[in-house]
Amino acid sequence: MNRLAVILAVFCLTAFAFGQGTADLIVVNGNVRTLDKSKPRAQAVASSGGRIIAVGTNAEIRALAGPQTVVVDAKQRLVLPGFNDSHVHFTA
Repeated sequence: MNRLAVILAVFCLTAFAFGQGTADLIVVNGNVRTLDKSKPRAQAVASSGGRIIAVGTNAEIRALAGPQTVVVDAKQRLVLPGFNDSHVHFTA
């Protein structure tokens, strides 16, 4: 599976806030679309526990990295928040 697709699957659409502690996953150098009218684009995003905890510049988001944080370079590719609901409707 494409690494970027896996990253996008990790993110779920939540409220964005800064200063939420250490991130599990950080994506930098991205073309991040936040879907937030007050801040529609960003360079980087951080998540912790499967939730987005911060969106901002590369420097702002890198500050949330800890020793176990996975940092991924998006190489200027598009990064979108998403909700993945995988289920099936069986017919009788």
